[in-house]
Amino acid sequence: MSLFDNPFGGLFDFNRDGHTDMFEAGLGFAIMQDLFENDEEEIKGDGGACIGELEDLQTQLDELNDRLFNLELAEPEDFFSAAHDRWEAQRDELTDQIQELEDQIALLD
Repeated sequence: MSLFDNPFGGLFDFNRDGHTDMFEAGLGFAIMQDLFENDEEEIKGDGGACIGELEDLQTQLDELNDRLFNLELAEPEDFFSAAHDRWEAQRDELTDQIQELEDQIALLD
């Protein structure tokens, strides 16, 4: 007796003759396929939007980190100048934005 002679262990042997015929096997496969597809849709549905949002936030975070890196390279040498004050304000704003994005990512992750 092969697996196809009695797939699902007789679970779909509706007429209780001890054998699963083609109609019963087809119905059993259709039910199982529908159950698997529904599970996949639920998994995608639960996390699909969240994953997309997480990827967008991660992209934004990478861009801000790149901007911060470039800003750090352009730090004015004179610590007491107005240019350094503007640079420091920009750096503080970028680090705040980075922290906010990291917090949002932590909530979604």
